Amino acid sequence: MSSSNAVDVEKVTMLLDALAMATRTDSAASRARQIDTSDLVPLVPLKKQPVVATGGIKLLVKPKLGANFNASAPTFKPLDSTPPTPTPVPTPSPSEEPASDVRFPSRREASESIGNLIRDHGVIVLKSLPILERLAAMADDSGNADAREGALMTYAALCHQGGAAIEPFMVPQMPLFLERLSDKTPNVRTAAESAAMALARLLSDPSVSRIMPCLLSAAIPSRRWQTKEGAYKILTLLTETCPDAIRDLLPEIVPMVSDGIVDAREEVKKVAWEAAENSFSLAGNRDIAACTSSFLTCIQKPKEVPDSIIKLSATTFVQSVEAPALAVMVPLLIKGLREETVIKRKTAVIIANMSKLVTNPADACLFLPKLLPRLEQAAKETPDPECRGVCAMAMATVKRVADEGATLAEEGGVERGGGGGGGGRKVLSESEVIGLLSRAVTPALEVPVLDEAEGGEGGGEEKQEVESNLPIPTPTPTP
Repeated sequence: MSSSNAVDVEKVTMLLDALAMATRTDSAASRARQIDTSDLVPLVPLKKQPVVATGGIKLLVKPKLGANFNASAPTFKPLDSTPPTPTPVPTPSPSEEPASDVRFPSRREASESIGNLIRDHGVIVLKSLPILERLAAMADDSGNADAREGALMTYAALCHQGGAAIEPFMVPQMPLFLERLSDKTPNVRTAAESAAMALARLLSDPSVSRIMPCLLSAAIPSRRWQTKEGAYKILTLLTETCPDAIRDLLPEIVPMVSDGIVDAREEVKKVAWEAAENSFSLAGNRDIAACTSSFLTCIQKPKEVPDSIIKLSATTFVQSVEAPALAVMVPLLIKGLREETVIKRKTAVIIANMSKLVTNPADACLFLPKLLPRLEQAAKETPDPECRGVCAMAMATVKRVADEGATLAEEGGVERGGGGGGGGRKVLSESEVIGLLSRAVTPALEVPVLDEAEGGEGGGEEKQEVESNLPIPTPTPTP
């Protein structure tokens, strides 16, 4: 190891120790402030007054201070008005408290210094030292709020200063950030939000797919409202930084924001509405762009479903329908099939017209299990014969598209539409990814050997030119 690397290791170790020391010192100072009695006024204890019996009535007699009340009464001394000396608060010993703030910086200064060091020397420092392990232990310390805050502040500094190289190290920490958003200590919650938003700004499109299950889990109704609020804030930010990735993930996002819009907490409702509005605008279909706001309104107010179906039925579908647009429309269409006969008929017509424009049948495979049972029920149970016929026609169209998608699935060619250009994106298995990486890395590890027969006309000349540049060995004289 070179001297520069040795200095870097020593500096990182010192900063980690300073971060831990600042945490312990701040905790001791906080406890000292909590038990400081210098400003308290001491209370003088009250003495019990004598009771004099006078027949059947008991009288309280105030004695004269400094004189005997009677021969049998006790002698009372004047009350001492001088306050007692307060007990001194124990101060930390020099071994526990740093001598100066210059040598042991505060938590914020130590965290920023660690971030700057990673920025200057690269993420190799994270591989050579147990920085992440120590931060994880501090962030999981349930008995020390200052330690949790210091770790989260350092995570945020790493995201700010580390750049794209730090992303693979920070993505696995997103569940921790979301969990700490509901911490009982306000300072820890603030630090967790800073770390989560800093990581969200750092994410690339492939990483968004990796953290989406974490966001979906954080937004379920049983989680604490601060965690749900943070998940929707992150989603709103990702709609601005990674719109293509959010567009491809709309089938998973729509149920998530639908639960948030009807949450019991107003704080969650507000951020969920903003996240849903931004996400729905990325559907990428011009035909339904004017109706996206009504889709959101129907989630919150089911009574407005008929008006939204009527508005959507006036739309002429021209552009091909892909998975993001289906994810936005299908919840409304399912609700429309539960309405009265007129609305139910219009909904069936919309489904039939929409299914004809699904260019990639694999996109419809995500939603057919939801549409087909409703259409089949409407085709059998609706009293109006005309409405039953329209529903049966729509059901036949959807089944045809479903059969095409199933055929492609058997052939192994199922791809999800996305990317904004109408192209598909195949989801590779783990073995396929390993095979592709092996084929990509193997040629770089092999050293090609030029043969004169394979070199063509200039092969021999190039070989001769290379050999001419080599030093000519000097013969060693034989003794």
